[in-house]
Amino acid sequence: MELIIEQAGRGSHRHAADMQKVSGDKITIGRAFDNDIILTDPHVCPHHAVIESGVDGRAQLHDLNSVNGSYDANHAPLYQPHTISSGDTYIIGRSRIRIYFPDHPVEESIKVNPVEKLAKYASIPTIAISVLVLAVLLNLFIDYSSTLGEFKFGRIIITNIGFLLAITLWPVCWAMFARFRKLEAKFIAQFTVSITLLIIGTVFLSMIDWIEFHLGINSTGLKLFYWLFTILLLACLFGINLYLAGFQINRKHFLYTAGLTLTALSFNYTLISIDSSDFKYSPVYHKKIYPPSVTLYSAHDIHSFIKATDKTFEKSAKLINKDSD
Repeated sequence: MELIIEQAGRGSHRHAADMQKVSGDKITIGRAFDNDIILTDPHVCPHHAVIESGVDGRAQLHDLNSVNGSYDANHAPLYQPHTISSGDTYIIGRSRIRIYFPDHPVEESIKVNPVEKLAKYASIPTIAISVLVLAVLLNLFIDYSSTLGEFKFGRIIITNIGFLLAITLWPVCWAMFARFRKLEAKFIAQFTVSITLLIIGTVFLSMIDWIEFHLGINSTGLKLFYWLFTILLLACLFGINLYLAGFQINRKHFLYTAGLTLTALSFNYTLISIDSSDFKYSPVYHKKIYPPSVTLYSAHDIHSFIKATDKTFEKSAKLINKDSD
């Protein structure tokens, strides 16, 4: 009797942690070191179960009166010897094992995705640090361009520390999710890709604000383009994050990506709706105001502004007097 045993982790975790081929008339499973299949789960007895050939020659799994019992994939207890079919899953203690016969069919090979090349470069620490520095500089510039009054460097430093912690938390969560699935964390790749997409989105949306400021464009087409770009960027972010976390690009991957994108958009819409009351305690600006140093408009000093304003008033006064005559 020759079998392939796949140890699929603990609990409901289904991703393979180990796979080995064993052979013999009797294959023992347990925590003791004299077993053919050794499980380190403390809920597994030293000699928990055994696989033997039945009367009909087919492999059967027997529970050896273990403390926590043995179960099939549907959590039904195995009180009697259970005939094994190739690919069957069993719960031993809190661990899952999957049993295959040598002639079990395997899936077709998957062609390496172009995202793998991206992940390879994104995993280089030098590139990750460069992207991080670029993100910090971009954030500093945006803060500077949005400050009409005095530029307080100390406040900006504190803001950027919070910014760094916030953008680091996102790839940390994805790396932990990958480790939970017993896969490579790829933290640096997750970090680099996430920050790169953040930079692309920030630059693009800032350009739209800058163009609107100079040209006064406020069309429905521009708003639609804005939201389409946001949806595309979120889809790319979630799609690459999922792929780096171990999800192969298939129908399920696209469904997860679409679900996460719609969830993010719904959350954003909810926040906007909550804060959409008619009365505001402070002024609300629908357009970003830029200081003269980052615009195409030339700045005027106070005296020039007053002089130009006086001329406007004088011209208006002449028109009023002319009408009154």
